[in-house]
Amino acid sequence: MVVIRIIALLLLFPLSLCCSEALAQSAPDSVPQPADTLQSLPDTSLVTDALGPDTTESESSGLDTTIIYSARSIEFFVKEKQTLLKGNAQVDYEGMLLRAEKITVDWENNLVIAEGVADTVWADSAETVIDTVVIKGSPAFSEGGQEIFGRRMTYNLNSKKGRVIEGTTAYQDGYYWGEAMKKEPGKVLYAGPGSFTTCEKEESHYSFHTEQMKLMVGNKVVAKPVLLHFGKVPVAVLPFGVFPARSGRHSGLIIPTYGESSSQGRFIRHLGYYWAASEYWDWTGSMDYYERSGFLINSRVPYHWRYHLSGAIEGSYIRQHFGDQIKKRWELVLGHNQEITPHTNLRVDANIISDGSYFQDYSFNLYEQLSQTLRSDATLSHRFPNSKNSMTANIHHEQNLQNEEISQDIPRITFRRSQSAIIPMPKKARDDTTDVQPRWYHNLYYSYSGEYRHEREIDQVISSGDTSLVQTRRSGVKHHLRFNSPQKLFKYFSLTPSINYDEHWFDESKDYSDNPTGVKADGFAARRTFSTSLGLSSKLYGYWMPPIPGIEAIRHTASPSVSFSYRPDFSDPQWGYYQEVMENDSTTALKDRFSGSMFGSTISGKQMALNFQLSNLFQMKYGSGENIKKRDLFNLNFSTSYNFAKDSLKFSPFSTSFRASPINSSQPLGPLESLSLDLSTTHSFYKYGSTAEYNQFYFDPERGKILRLTNFNFSTNTSFSLGTLVRSHDEILLKEDEKSDFTGAEPDTSLKPTPRTFPKEEWFLGKVPWSLSLSFRYSSSRANPNNPTDTFWMNASVDASLTQNWQLSYNTRVDLINHEVVSAGLTIYRDMHCWEGRLVWNPLGIGQGYYLKINIKSLQLQDLKVEKRRGQGTFMGF
Repeated sequence: MVVIRIIALLLLFPLSLCCSEALAQSAPDSVPQPADTLQSLPDTSLVTDALGPDTTESESSGLDTTIIYSARSIEFFVKEKQTLLKGNAQVDYEGMLLRAEKITVDWENNLVIAEGVADTVWADSAETVIDTVVIKGSPAFSEGGQEIFGRRMTYNLNSKKGRVIEGTTAYQDGYYWGEAMKKEPGKVLYAGPGSFTTCEKEESHYSFHTEQMKLMVGNKVVAKPVLLHFGKVPVAVLPFGVFPARSGRHSGLIIPTYGESSSQGRFIRHLGYYWAASEYWDWTGSMDYYERSGFLINSRVPYHWRYHLSGAIEGSYIRQHFGDQIKKRWELVLGHNQEITPHTNLRVDANIISDGSYFQDYSFNLYEQLSQTLRSDATLSHRFPNSKNSMTANIHHEQNLQNEEISQDIPRITFRRSQSAIIPMPKKARDDTTDVQPRWYHNLYYSYSGEYRHEREIDQVISSGDTSLVQTRRSGVKHHLRFNSPQKLFKYFSLTPSINYDEHWFDESKDYSDNPTGVKADGFAARRTFSTSLGLSSKLYGYWMPPIPGIEAIRHTASPSVSFSYRPDFSDPQWGYYQEVMENDSTTALKDRFSGSMFGSTISGKQMALNFQLSNLFQMKYGSGENIKKRDLFNLNFSTSYNFAKDSLKFSPFSTSFRASPINSSQPLGPLESLSLDLSTTHSFYKYGSTAEYNQFYFDPERGKILRLTNFNFSTNTSFSLGTLVRSHDEILLKEDEKSDFTGAEPDTSLKPTPRTFPKEEWFLGKVPWSLSLSFRYSSSRANPNNPTDTFWMNASVDASLTQNWQLSYNTRVDLINHEVVSAGLTIYRDMHCWEGRLVWNPLGIGQGYYLKINIKSLQLQDLKVEKRRGQGTFMGF
């Protein structure tokens, strides 16, 4: 069966080009009028007017598939075995659609010939000299979503070979033109001479010209020779070129970057290969080589199986040489997340490096550069269905990058049960739709968590100049049980008693009986602690209806609460957790038998504290009718406590916090729209001596202050945009003096080109936006008034579109105390239609230097670029 995929020429051109509307219609060509191959019509011809489609099925031609065709006029030449379609002619054959003003079907030779015809209506009747012929209805071929346009098309239905004269097409994000194209069976197309570009302008900003080109759809494009033009100016030539023409993920080489620097000498970066192994995973490997330093190898394998698992394995290997010395360093990173069942999940985050200074030397991440520890975790979690129980099993590895000490939890198993009723309501009462009030004992709740840990520590010990590793192991179990019972009291109050019980089991402890520094005592040891509290809270509401249009009311919600908490002094030897030890100076001291344990030291000091807290929430209701809205204005909170068990300094610091959220409004409010404020203060009730506070209340008679400021923190953030209305540079507006002078009768639009106009309400008035983001943070510590410390930072960021093509962004961090700019960065971006340029300059701070890049926007041609970088960088460059 013959498939008429008429000249799917450019359909076969996968060079990386995307279709544009400009190519979606064929533009008129100015060419001499071609001679008609049918000079006379024989008497046996049959001429018909075809208002609807016709079908023809020919056995003598060897075609076994029906061809559907239509035109305003259809002429049959029986003797010549030809059919002539004229006027909006089209041929539909097995998913292939061919449109033209004139189509000739040669049934004897199985040929379809499509071409335009001379237009007898001129575009401008004012012209008196006509030296060209305008062609209308040029051929257009489409199949499988791909369209090809040309001046003349010929296609053989049997051999599936075709030829296009002056053909154009679009594929992905590029455009191709060929003076002549030849289609072969399958997805192969030969063309030349011709050109291609990703610029949709009629006069493209750049293009590749070639004499011969072979296009393999879904694979690649091979051309020779290749001449790069900027506009009409040739700038570079290559003997041949190979371009990828595949959409989506596909394997291939990664084009490297070449360059030279004063510190590293000549270098080549990012030379590698990408392997699209399957739809579930792929692999990327690359190498950087530096003439004076060595080489770096990177490898990454990401994987993803939807609804099941995802993650990535990454690794780096560095080999550096300094004279006769060679240093080898590496990093391995693993991230894995897997849903084993709907209730069971596995997560792994692992990071292993060759030495403690790896991040400082090679990482561009500031957090990694400053980090002193390296952590890895593997966690298996499970939620028991239809219950409040859950369980996790974790393996934890932590390494100190300074002293190389290692701490491991192998494993840590945790079981949790969330808050549950001790005496739940009967199921019948819970399912009853009537308002059934629970009894007081239905509000008795408990929660539990238990944890088992086996810990291993590896420390470096230096003795007599030798370094050895000392390994210690210990195990323990932690239980935490909580009871609480919230109850309503006198309708307006909530009373909540609670009890917390903790029990820790250890396989070792310390004994100070014979040694004041303590000796490890192997064997089971337990520690049991508890605390209790009783809280009383309520809510008070106040309303204010200000005489301000648009504001319905302002509500103030005050939530006072007072609670009493009790905890005994577990450092009392009667509990058995502390031992009384005689020091060298004949004084006694209490030593904790569990100091330095995996669950921490034993809590000391008796607590009988009365806690006070007042929370205030201010809200506003605004709008009218059905558009009433409510939003939070700000929060204001106060808290302090009084510990009856202490012999001095019984009042804890008085804390205040204030937070105002950004205002959401339909009306433009400028900086207020995104303004947020955070303020917190801490005051002490006591005076400060030369080194510490002492038990005497603070009072400043001159200022009337009874509290001493110890800490003050303030931060604010805001951002706003400004814009200036501008007119688009390519906008064409209809002016009054351009309007038609016709009166009465309608103008003859066929004799005069229709101007490109837009209704006034559709005029494009764009904005040149300027956005500014500011944040301030001030912190003052007065815990020791003799040695106060203050910090005051400002972060600023500016983004501006100077024109439709120029964009600028600037960010800086300023130390307002020392009047010093700590860091700054400037980025300038230029949109050059199908090209773009970017300059990044960091004059201060980490990554100081500059980076310049000019490249084609097309992803398929992203390696066609110019790069320049210089600055203070690491082995891996700026």
